Amino acid sequence: RWGTSQQLDDEKPVISSELFSAGCGHLGAELLCALLGDFGIRSVLDVRELDHSAKRPWFNRDALELTMRDAGLDYLYIGDKSSLESVASLVAGSKAPVCLLGVRALARECPRLALCEALEAGPWKLRVFHLQLSPEAPPELRLLPHPHSAVLGRRLAAAKEVADLQDKLEVALGFAGSWRDRVLRRHKMVRWEDWDLTRRLPSAEEGPLAIQLPFDTLLLIIPQFMAQRELYALQQAALPGAVEYCQPRRQIRNPDGSFVQFNEHFKEAWLCDDYDYRDSRRVGG
Repeated sequence: RWGTSQQLDDEKPVISSELFSAGCGHLGAELLCALLGDFGIRSVLDVRELDHSAKRPWFNRDALELTMRDAGLDYLYIGDKSSLESVASLVAGSKAPVCLLGVRALARECPRLALCEALEAGPWKLRVFHLQLSPEAPPELRLLPHPHSAVLGRRLAAAKEVADLQDKLEVALGFAGSWRDRVLRRHKMVRWEDWDLTRRLPSAEEGPLAIQLPFDTLLLIIPQFMAQRELYALQQAALPGAVEYCQPRRQIRNPDGSFVQFNEHFKEAWLCDDYDYRDSRRVGG
C-alpha cells in the first residue's frame, strides 16, 4: 500500500504546506469534529482501510460525512489503497489545513504513520503533524500537534530497545532461534502417529517429550510440571476449566472524552486430562 507510480514528472502536485493526521479512537464523532474544528482543520481525508465500524457506527462513512458536514468540515473517504500521488493531489486540492483520518488515536499504532512517512519523504514538501489527544478530560480536552519525525523516532527507538533486549536475553538464556528449534535441540521428539499407539507419558527421569503434530507444530509434555491434585484444584477454582487472571487499572476514553478505569478479566489456558489435536472442541473460542 501507498506505493509510488513508475514516474514522478513535473505535473505532480507540489505542496508547500503542513499536513495533519488524527485518529478516530474511542471518541464520539461530534466531539472529534469539534476538536478538529477547534484546531482549525477544514478538510478531512479518510484513509482507513474500512469505511465502517461495527463497534462505533457513528464512524461509518455515511454517518461520519453528515456529522462532519454539519460541523463545517469537508470530508472524503479515499481508503488505504490509493497511490501517494493520488493522496498528494487530493491534499493539494482540498481546503487547508487538511487532516488525514486513521483508525487509531495514537499515530504510532496506526497504518497512517507509514503513509505520512512516505508523504513527508516525497517531493511534495510536506511537513506532517500528528494530532493526538491531551491527557485531560473535557472540557480541557484538546488536540496537541506532534511532529512526524518525533513520533516516528520514538517508535523506532522503542523497537530497537526491545530488539536489543531480546537479543541479549536470547544469548544469556540460550534462546537463540525459534521456539521449535530450541525444543528440538533440547528434547526427544516422536511423531504423533507413533506416540498415539501407546500414549505413554515420560517419567520425571526421562525429561520432557516433544510430539510432532501436523502443520509443523509441536506438543511439549513436561512430566511433573503440576501434580494431579494441584491440577484438579486449579480446575475447580477456575471452572469451567480455564485459568483466570485480571489486568488491573486499564483505562480507556469514553465517546464523550472522559475516562473509564477498570480491571480487565481474562480466561486462558484450557486444562484437560487428555489431549487430542483432532478434537474440534479445543479450537472453540
